[in-house]
Amino acid sequence: KERLENERIEKIKSTISDFESCSYDLISKMTFEKIKETKDSLDNYFSIDYDAQEFDILYQQAKNRIQNVFDVKCGELQEKENQRIENERLAREKAEADAKLKAIEEQQLKERLEREEKEREEKVKVFEVRENRLAEIGIILNSLGFFVFPDSKILLVNYSIENIFDADVIDFENILTNAKKAIQEAKIEAEERVAKEELKRLAEIESNKEFQKKNKERQKRLKTDKAIIKNGLEIYFAELDLFTENAETKEFIENANNSIQDLKTELLTQLENL
Repeated sequence: KERLENERIEKIKSTISDFESCSYDLISKMTFEKIKETKDSLDNYFSIDYDAQEFDILYQQAKNRIQNVFDVKCGELQEKENQRIENERLAREKAEADAKLKAIEEQQLKERLEREEKEREEKVKVFEVRENRLAEIGIILNSLGFFVFPDSKILLVNYSIENIFDADVIDFENILTNAKKAIQEAKIEAEERVAKEELKRLAEIESNKEFQKKNKERQKRLKTDKAIIKNGLEIYFAELDLFTENAETKEFIENANNSIQDLKTELLTQLENL
């Protein structure tokens, strides 16, 4: 009888334990989507009219523990679901914000490029006007991409295309003013240099004419004297003419005649230049 009683008690406790274990297993596998399904299953378990006899309090305590575990798990799942929804909302808002920011940046880029293109077109038109204004004062664009004055002997000046293209209004007007001034000064200097060279050339011509005139007069005045002197030198420096068989004497006469001719030539040259 005692053994049967013990078996009865163990069977009740085992049933309660199995009931609790199955419930916990069901709860542990529960997801947010399966909360209602799990609750319905637990409600079915709880609705079973199980007679726990004198252990009914244990049965009720097991139910309470299961309910608490279920409630805690539901709270955790709800919190995770809320967090998931919040994360999706934040991700969606971020995506929308990023899309709006990208659209704004693309629009700003487009507007900037359009503005820069328009500014460049305006600069090109201004550059053409500036090129014409420089050409009016004689500064032209060469094949190397520099604005220069054609006659570098008069003025060596050069400006790159970038200098003219990128200059603001004031800078370009200063460039133009300085170029005009430099060209004018260079032309004046060139004209003065040409005038001085012409005066020098004329003076040299006049000086040469005067020299030729004086030289002609001098030659006329010295003509008779130079003729007499020349004849005297021809006579005075006559070659030695002596026949001899002696080699030493022949060598002396030859050397003497060479010296006489050299001296006579030098004196005649001096006489000619007199």
